[in-house]
Amino acid sequence: MIGTGLLVYSNKRNEIPKIQTDKNVQAKYQFPQNASTSPSQQNKSVSQTPTAIPNTTISPNSAAQIDTNDQFKPNCFAYPDYYVVTRQTNSVGDDILIKYKDSYGGKYPSCVYTFEPNDYHIGGFDTAEYFSKIVDHFAITDIGTSASLRSFAVYDLTIRKQIFSGSYVDGQINITDRSVTYWTPTNITPTLQNCPQYNEWYHSAVIASEMSLSFPDIKNTDLGTKRCFYQE
Repeated sequence: MIGTGLLVYSNKRNEIPKIQTDKNVQAKYQFPQNASTSPSQQNKSVSQTPTAIPNTTISPNSAAQIDTNDQFKPNCFAYPDYYVVTRQTNSVGDDILIKYKDSYGGKYPSCVYTFEPNDYHIGGFDTAEYFSKIVDHFAITDIGTSASLRSFAVYDLTIRKQIFSGSYVDGQINITDRSVTYWTPTNITPTLQNCPQYNEWYHSAVIASEMSLSFPDIKNTDLGTKRCFYQE
């Protein structure tokens, strides 16, 4: 199922995944010089639409700083209740900082990767975890180094805890403001009857089931549809 939350990945081990069609969560912001909109002036909604944050300068005094070249400059996203700062590590995965609006008096913090006392850290070195989106008070990340089999995680930002994880095949994930729809591998054995490409794919064939994880109740539902996919 290809939709607005489809993630597209490179085969290069250290390349950050790019968001293909979801304009609400860009892989990298273009930061306008005159951006001055305060989050307090935005209308709060479940969709948590992000806004660009000015100032992409990295602080040389940041304790978490790895390097000063462009590869490690942060990407920043502003939501009505949260700010997100991500920075590529020198392995697979990003450091992800969730900053709570109330901790900053309703003003944008600078787009600098600096861990503050009330921030919530996700991911990190060698985790292969990347920020995808915030829906309501849930942060969604994408995890993996393969394009054919990946996983995602959901974090409850009110209790600062991962509350769900799931795996999906062949880039088949769609994240909206109400749900995550994805195709997850099953234990069903592929055959010519359930997989027309079985003779071609053989051991690389996998039967997947279409699932839907709803917000805000975090209810995971099998939609009852099965398909055969190629999995490396």
